[in-house]
Amino acid sequence: MTDDQLLSGKEHSFGIDITNSINNYLVNPDNAKFTNNVSRALCSKKILNQKWINVRKYVHPKYKAFSLSENWLESLEDIFGTPFNNQLLR
Repeated sequence: MTDDQLLSGKEHSFGIDITNSINNYLVNPDNAKFTNNVSRALCSKKILNQKWINVRKYVHPKYKAFSLSENWLESLEDIFGTPFNNQLLR
């Protein structure tokens, strides 16, 4: 979920929203990600089986929305083997 969506009360994000956040906050413009690549990765069985992500399927199977699970932070700490700095979450 992006900050804009959180502030507007939306609970889930589509692949395009997540791609925009990745491109705006995480990568350089010369390494921008394509929406279809991010959506495809999010729909892979490896990701869908992770405890940190929730997937909401809409009427059409092509359209999925994503959100963090209630225990996302603990799940990611287990994956990376280290606690996260709370400063990053503000």
